[in-house]
Amino acid sequence: MCSMLISGYCYYQLFLSEEAQVRKARIAQIEINELVKDIEFWKTQHGNYPDSLKQVLSIDRLAPLVDPLSSSWRGRTELFRYENLGNRYRIFSVGIDKTAGTDDDIFPDFNNPGNNKFGFSNR
Repeated sequence: MCSMLISGYCYYQLFLSEEAQVRKARIAQIEINELVKDIEFWKTQHGNYPDSLKQVLSIDRLAPLVDPLSSSWRGRTELFRYENLGNRYRIFSVGIDKTAGTDDDIFPDFNNPGNNKFGFSNR
């Protein structure tokens, strides 16, 4: 009985607590920035942006497509949100509240987003 309580507490602290969600948000930021590089490389190879994130796997089998903040205790996960806008694209994480279109959504973050040569759109 005691080991079940300890296991439950550890699981909560590692995966469900507020601190765990903040850690997942940091990971999501790193992974989405890496994913932008894969998407841009896809464009150099194919002349346009991929229609779906899964296409990126053909050039990088380890591309981080799964949004770390989408995982639930039931094991369900979702990909980062992605939309091909023609000559631009939109990609983001749903953030800690797991709801798209809120202030905690996570977008690619580069030092000078207004002057970048990437095709992503922040909003």
